[in-house]
Amino acid sequence: MTIYIAVSETSPGSSTESSSGGPDTSSGWSCTADVMNIGNATREWFEQEAPLHPGEAPWAVRCDNGFFGIVWLPIDTAPADIDIVVVQGDSVDPATVAAELLDHVPVPDIVIGVNPTTGLVAVPSWFWIEGYDGSPIVASDTLGGVTVEVEITPTGYRW
Repeated sequence: MTIYIAVSETSPGSSTESSSGGPDTSSGWSCTADVMNIGNATREWFEQEAPLHPGEAPWAVRCDNGFFGIVWLPIDTAPADIDIVVVQGDSVDPATVAAELLDHVPVPDIVIGVNPTTGLVAVPSWFWIEGYDGSPIVASDTLGGVTVEVEITPTGYRW
């Protein structure tokens, strides 16, 4: 799991490009992410936000320069699985964001149906899938003014 922090403000005269020509990710920021402690002060906010993020928990991102943000990550995320990347400049690498999105696209659970349930020689069999209607599976994310959308459309099944 990668958390991207886009920094678009820089000091006068500073460069936002790295020597390779892409966005500078060597910000010198030191950041950590921890599961957010929901106490009385944040309970009302949590009760409003939680239904918008099913299967996710709020994490607090803190950086040594005072930056603070909240991100929602899957409930089973472990702190060791989190990378924090600070991108300075107005551009991000859409391919990197798309690759990260592909790792987290919510693919529906499916059940394979078969009739007859026991295989018999010389008897026609039917197979089908339940739990997925065949429509494209879409996810998107916006970072640094760039929105990346990925779409997965299964084209076939192997039995």
